[in-house]
Amino acid sequence: MYIKRLFFILLLLISAAVSLTACSVNKTAYKKELPLSILSEKIKSTDKEKKWEALSYLEDHYYNDNPEIVNLLIYSLKDNSPEIRLKAVQSLANNNIVEPLIPLLTSDDDWLVRAEVIKAVYEAKKKKALPYLKIALQDKEPSVREEAVSYISKIKTRDTMPVLISALNDSNRDVKRKAINALAAFGLEEPIINQFNDDDPLVKEEVLKVLVDIQSPAVSNLLLMGLWDERVNIRRRSASFLAQEKHKHSLEPLIGALNDSDIIVRIYAAEALGNLGDQRALSPLLDALTNTRDNSLINVVKNSINKLKPVEELPEEAVDHYKKGIAHQNRKEFEKAISEYEQAVKIYPNYSDAHYNLGKIYYQQNLTTHATNEFKKALLNPYNSKPELCYIELGNICFENFLYDEAANEYKKALSIKKDNASAHTGLGMVYKKKRLYEMAVAEFREAINIDRNYAAAYKNIGDIFFDLKRYDAALKEYKSALKVNQLDPEVRNNIGNIYNIKGLYDEAILEYKEALNIMDYNNREIFHSNLSRIYNKKKMYEQAIAEAKKAIRLKPDYAEAHVSLGFAYIEKNMYGKAVEELKNAVRLMPGIAEAHNNLGWAYEQLGEYNLAVDEYKKAIQAKPAWELPKNNLKRVRSNN
Repeated sequence: MYIKRLFFILLLLISAAVSLTACSVNKTAYKKELPLSILSEKIKSTDKEKKWEALSYLEDHYYNDNPEIVNLLIYSLKDNSPEIRLKAVQSLANNNIVEPLIPLLTSDDDWLVRAEVIKAVYEAKKKKALPYLKIALQDKEPSVREEAVSYISKIKTRDTMPVLISALNDSNRDVKRKAINALAAFGLEEPIINQFNDDDPLVKEEVLKVLVDIQSPAVSNLLLMGLWDERVNIRRRSASFLAQEKHKHSLEPLIGALNDSDIIVRIYAAEALGNLGDQRALSPLLDALTNTRDNSLINVVKNSINKLKPVEELPEEAVDHYKKGIAHQNRKEFEKAISEYEQAVKIYPNYSDAHYNLGKIYYQQNLTTHATNEFKKALLNPYNSKPELCYIELGNICFENFLYDEAANEYKKALSIKKDNASAHTGLGMVYKKKRLYEMAVAEFREAINIDRNYAAAYKNIGDIFFDLKRYDAALKEYKSALKVNQLDPEVRNNIGNIYNIKGLYDEAILEYKEALNIMDYNNREIFHSNLSRIYNKKKMYEQAIAEAKKAIRLKPDYAEAHVSLGFAYIEKNMYGKAVEELKNAVRLMPGIAEAHNNLGWAYEQLGEYNLAVDEYKKAIQAKPAWELPKNNLKRVRSNN
């Protein structure tokens, strides 16, 4: 998750570069729907929206190797708006014109622009881009330096490696971690191993992770050293990796770690000993079982002891049916999968994996009673290797049925077995969120993020909590963190747009709503069109507001909010008859919308239907008693008529 770009608003600002490359062979020709003089005038104006429209038009209708156009784009590189500069950078880059961009590496004051220049220079120059990327490594913004490391790592030359090694001295931990990963791809272990001496525990953790991933022979010794590190996070991480990997000579250190002062280290050590499969660990584990009262440790120790017992012997015929069930399940042939799993448990009733898979299928089919029974049957088998998954599924079922206390108990059972399960922490966080225990909810979501830095849903849930608490800046930060992990989340884009809307940053809100609409694999697109319509109304861009509201209604005819927005736009355009029609639809679909009733009253008033206007103003007051506007409107109508 440590990529610190916004993917650089990715779909947000890239317009029609693809279509440009697919047009005519003669790249000097262009359509003259709008004269360049007019476009030039727009670009050189002070109106940001006009500039944006002009640049977009250039992308759609002109080829950028036309000298006049290139000059206009270069001119835009000095614009006061970073969004305009960014768009100009992308337009020039799309046509492989990068020389005018290079000075921006050190001169532009917006880090997103500088980061985009890095990308452009690399794409155009490839190996020859290294000197410019080295300049970017001196940038004051860590995100830019991190981006530079990303592209440097793609240049496979001898000159690259010293540059990456120098990045290990960066003051920012994420840049260091990025460089560590890049050096691993080059197969350079020694400078990575040296970073294990870094004072930052997260850098140490990255060293361990990378060396484990590349199966470095050196990792065993580092992990064992890490078990005795004075910092508990390093001991935890080392024990965690040892729990996942079987390393020679780890038996004795892990047995020693059973007596660590930190309960998490002891849990990982117990888990690692179980995975190691060495019978010599059985006695120390039994001692640990008698010497602790911590339920989470007890469960892990019991699980490891069971692993060291004779392996569960599954009847071959049952295994055969189970494997066929998996094949059918992967092909989404659920009825056939159910039949095979049922045959498996008929032959071997304690077949925990078969019961679990049956539960998953029933859950997907909303047969929650059947699913619950299967998950509980899976838990009856003492050889069940992952009982925490069953508890999580049981928790999910309880949660969806509004049994929040029962759901919390199931998630806690899962965590007592495996403390570092991000899904269980998230489930527990959702329970606390529903119960408005916001501090506890945020704590659980943070735990999920500590386990998995790429857990976008956890960032989103924290953002939702802060949004509900009207802590909009804090919510925005969390939503942006979610976007760094998953650029293609339309709900997060929409939520960011809503915050910008609340803060009066309408142009920024429009960009986010439009970006949400660029994500095609999403059903509720009417929400974004309706939100756009409302923003355009606020900007007094009524034609655009009408167009977006109509799009929303076309997608969902019974979407009341869109009818409200369309009705308002018609009022502002003095189209009162149409306004009445749309606002009547709104209150019919969702009675009690104060805004709709008030606006409907206004439309009636303009049409001379004063009695109807009075009725609607009264309904608006009833729906929202503290709102002064309909009260004033009612008073005026009564006094004038």
